[in-house]
Amino acid sequence: MIERLSRLASPLVHRRRAPLVLVFFGLLVFAATRWFHPVPGIGNPDIGGILYSADTINLGLLPYRDTVDVKQPGSFFIVAAVFRISRRWRCRSPSWRGS
Repeated sequence: MIERLSRLASPLVHRRRAPLVLVFFGLLVFAATRWFHPVPGIGNPDIGGILYSADTINLGLLPYRDTVDVKQPGSFFIVAAVFRISRRWRCRSPSWRGS
């Protein structure tokens, strides 16, 4: 009977560990990329322009027409989506950003 229960519980235990394994793997990959990354600090010298363009998208403006930034627009729209999702979850903005 105990053997039977342990076999039934085994997939459940693996399902519970899967998120932890994914988080550990993600942190490991992040640490490896930070270790070998050539730019110190934030790691992306273009992040200011990306964040600014994402804010302008959320205000209803368009990249390349209302802002000047020579990057592919995918990053602008991804960050703009993250901003919108975080606002829906009622995450507070820093005081210097306004609302």
